[in-house]
Amino acid sequence: TEFVFSLSLSLSLSLSLEVKTQSRLCPSSWTRYGSRCFMFVSTQRTWLEAEVHRYFKTCLPLGKIPFSAENHFVQELVRRHTNDLTYPWIVGFDHVQNRVWLWSDGSRLDYASWHTGEPNNYNGKREPCMMMNSGGTKRWKYKICRNKYYFVC
Repeated sequence: TEFVFSLSLSLSLSLSLEVKTQSRLCPSSWTRYGSRCFMFVSTQRTWLEAEVHRYFKTCLPLGKIPFSAENHFVQELVRRHTNDLTYPWIVGFDHVQNRVWLWSDGSRLDYASWHTGEPNNYNGKREPCMMMNSGGTKRWKYKICRNKYYFVC
């Protein structure tokens, strides 16, 4: 009986590991980086439309970029799909208080790659949404939310 129990436990652990490994795979049209899956969305939308798309198309957790290497990965994903480093929305926004930047899941930014002089309120206009690949340095920029850009889930 010890052998049967041991074999049963071994098979159970093996199947459990196999299921966990398979669940780490990304759906088709998504690209894996680390433990997360990303997808470039080629339809340009406003920041709010992109957020709505993310929530209703199962795109969570969306575009949240917790570290530099992931930022570079997302840039390369955009370049691959557009042959350029065009501006995609990322899911940061300026909370009700000016300059309190959050991810759309409500967590504070723990990594940022702001372009020189950003964030700012260009011409006195509050620009509470965030996009990436600005200027020659390809950093993040404050943008008016009604502009339409690609985005990354």
